[in-house]
Amino acid sequence: MDNAYRRRPALAPGLVALAGLLGLTTMAPAASARPATASASSGVVHHAGGLSYLREVSTPATGHVAPRPTPSTRVSAVKSTFVVSYTGFTPEAKAAFQRAVDLWSVLVQSSQPIRIKATYKGLPQGILGGAGPGDFVRDFPGAPRTGTWYPIALANARAGTDLSSYSDIEAEFQSSPGAGWYFGTDGNVPANKTDFTTVVLHEIGHGLGLVDSTDVTSGLGTWGSGTKYPFVYDRFVRTHGGTTITNMASDTYSLGLALQSDGLQWGGPWGTAANGGTLLRLYSPNPFERGSSVAHLDEDVYPTGTANALMTPYLDDGEALHDPGDLALGMLHDLGWTTAGAKGVPGPPTVKAVIGGDQKVIVSWNQPVDTGRQFITGYRAYRYDDGSSTPSASIDLGSAVTSTTFGSLADGTSYRFAVAARNASGYGAPSALSAAVIPVALAPFSRVDTLVRQQFLDFHGREPSPAEALQWLAALQSGAKTPAATVAGIAGLAGSADVSGRATRLYSASFDRLPDETGYRYWLGRLRSGTTLKKASDTFAASTEFKRKYGSLSSTAFVDLVYRNVLHRDADAAGRAYWVAKLDKGAVSRGQVVLNFSESSENVTKMRSEVGSVLLRSAMLDRMPTADEHAADVALLDGGGTLADLAADLMATPAYDARVP
Repeated sequence: MDNAYRRRPALAPGLVALAGLLGLTTMAPAASARPATASASSGVVHHAGGLSYLREVSTPATGHVAPRPTPSTRVSAVKSTFVVSYTGFTPEAKAAFQRAVDLWSVLVQSSQPIRIKATYKGLPQGILGGAGPGDFVRDFPGAPRTGTWYPIALANARAGTDLSSYSDIEAEFQSSPGAGWYFGTDGNVPANKTDFTTVVLHEIGHGLGLVDSTDVTSGLGTWGSGTKYPFVYDRFVRTHGGTTITNMASDTYSLGLALQSDGLQWGGPWGTAANGGTLLRLYSPNPFERGSSVAHLDEDVYPTGTANALMTPYLDDGEALHDPGDLALGMLHDLGWTTAGAKGVPGPPTVKAVIGGDQKVIVSWNQPVDTGRQFITGYRAYRYDDGSSTPSASIDLGSAVTSTTFGSLADGTSYRFAVAARNASGYGAPSALSAAVIPVALAPFSRVDTLVRQQFLDFHGREPSPAEALQWLAALQSGAKTPAATVAGIAGLAGSADVSGRATRLYSASFDRLPDETGYRYWLGRLRSGTTLKKASDTFAASTEFKRKYGSLSSTAFVDLVYRNVLHRDADAAGRAYWVAKLDKGAVSRGQVVLNFSESSENVTKMRSEVGSVLLRSAMLDRMPTADEHAADVALLDGGGTLADLAADLMATPAYDARVP
């Protein structure tokens, strides 16, 4: 019943042997040595689990074997959550162990967390480690077969509930530097090292159920691990003549001969189908090899480095096998697991972004979730013109490429895009079509995302949020907004136009002039960070420049001057009387009076064009407008022009071209 994973013997029979697996008898102390027990509440019967230990004897390396193609993900419908309790692991050992866990997590399905208790510690000399089910149960709700021991992880998956307080899989590995582990996860294992990820992947396979209960002692063959009930694995093992071993009496010479016949086969339908309709050959040498026989595939039939070599009894130094193989997955399916299917074409990628430009569109994507259990070897990007349901062009790309540019497109024409992935089995289905994109002339920009980002930096002093970027990209690429309208629209968002307008009006009201660039930038930052406009106005009113303009006047003369400087008209009698009375009573300061005039609806309307000139030129050209530029801008805006019109003019200037990327 022991299941071992061994290094292949070289000229001398030195082996790394996994000795003593799962059950009441082990060559090393079992993790949980307890008798079969019945649960009084459920009728579920438990049987002790245990660890199989990997032993090392010096073995020369037999050469480097490249890993078989191994994706990191599979179909999202097949997924399990493995919860690993790590004790004593170094970061490198933990990463290699976790890699094996992650690979299994997308190959078998369970609604219940699969709990692994993993310990990295000093073990007796020559032992590299071991793993196995923490418990076995039979006759549980949902059991496919009665009178049959199931490893607890599979039983939980079938029952849809946790049937045991024990860990589902228990594992411990040698922490001594002399173990010779390779902890990388890339499969590039040195010729004199043992790949930790491969060994863990193999052992988890046993923990999930690829484990038998057979033994041969003095020629007598047994099954049941000391009980009258077989493991579920045993029920699919058959002789070359077609007899299932559980139909043979246990503790007999005839069973012993069968277990050492070099002819045992796997009779499960899913495993057989994965092998093209041919029964799988199991490892059953003569003499019986406790720790290797029965619960492994035959090494001679599925040799080193081939697709189904992981679950054979031998591992070469330098060999990396990061996929259990279609045969092992078929066997697990026979046992009762829902598993990922055989290798095939990949699923569709996901288009991540389509970014328009002048006569071009950049398409980027994420690799498919379903890689077909093979490496992705390339992609094909498709272009669909102006609402067409069939592609008009395609680009073939390598596996490392996840974006491409379609050029020589017609500005103003709508395009959509899709991407298909390729592996050794061929191309899979393409992705869903992207949103429609309309290329547009963007000078001086080459990409719409660059244009959008620059406007947020210029007008808001920050990066756009993902939602903001998507909103403005969609408007640009759908044709709903022109580039200039996009500039004007982002400029007009809260936090830009409103703050700029307040600062510009306050400068005009307080000093009867446009802001200076340094002061304007300073107060924009202060206002955006929470400084109130009243605080800014009080600071302006305390300045020497303000006092020179307003400070020595009487209240009446001050109010009259504010009317002329801010509203450019004489004070009406009622307005003058109101503000003079407020000042004389000390109800307001002169700074507050200026602020009220500055933010009055009359002044906001009157200064709309002046504010627009300052807003766009200060952000787009990084300076204040000259007097002539300001006058021209105001004439444009007062004459019916829009901020988008002014933005278009500024985008066409050499100065703007020089400062944007």
